[in-house]
Amino acid sequence: MVLEMNYNGGVHEVKGLLNSENCVYLENQLNEFIANSKGIVLSLEDVVSMDRESVKSILAVREKAMSDQKMFYVFGRKNSIVKNQFVAMNQISLLI
Repeated sequence: MVLEMNYNGGVHEVKGLLNSENCVYLENQLNEFIANSKGIVLSLEDVVSMDRESVKSILAVREKAMSDQKMFYVFGRKNSIVKNQFVAMNQISLLI
């Protein structure tokens, strides 16, 4: 399964594999969305695989959003794959 991004009711939904091979794409897309909006609501609930590099990309986007004074929310705490990666990076507080 590849990475798929959808916009649904104000939420950017990420589905599939999120890893070092496609996290740059994700980061670029999210930075573009931030530049053209008041912020981002990101759902990682349907991610089936995730690595540390993808967490780092999400953290970089969060930093950009915060520096631009834009909101940035990440849903994914119910997904154990996502939760475990954020715990490993000591960033669990970022997940809703």
